[in-house]
Amino acid sequence: MVGTIRDGLTQAGHEINWYEIVKDDKASLRSTLLELAARKDLDMIVATGGTGLSPADVTVEAAKPLFEKEIPAFAVMFAMLSHEQVGMACLLSRAAAGVMGGKIVFCLPGSPKPASWQWRKSSCPRLGIWLKHAREK
Repeated sequence: MVGTIRDGLTQAGHEINWYEIVKDDKASLRSTLLELAARKDLDMIVATGGTGLSPADVTVEAAKPLFEKEIPAFAVMFAMLSHEQVGMACLLSRAAAGVMGGKIVFCLPGSPKPASWQWRKSSCPRLGIWLKHAREK
């Protein structure tokens, strides 16, 4: 996970319970996401990297079919914040979010500077309320 995203999470009072580098292919990513969604000790999943436009960037394609609910506004807001920082280069990277098993799954770019800035500005302050809604029955 991008170090500054990890820092933002811990500074916001969240605990990092798992960290691993996963192979960049849909099957490995899906398997890992399903495994993590089933865990009781996790509240959210943050995947970084694999969100660009190259054929090897498959994180979003691996995750979206697993979402019980997609959060399309997250991608829109992330792109808007990216545009503030890097202009039209924001089109070279994608973000996505959705709910799996009562957990919010975030797919973020792997580039540290843009990913961490948008993450801290848009997400960290609001995670508690988002998680509460994702867990509701």
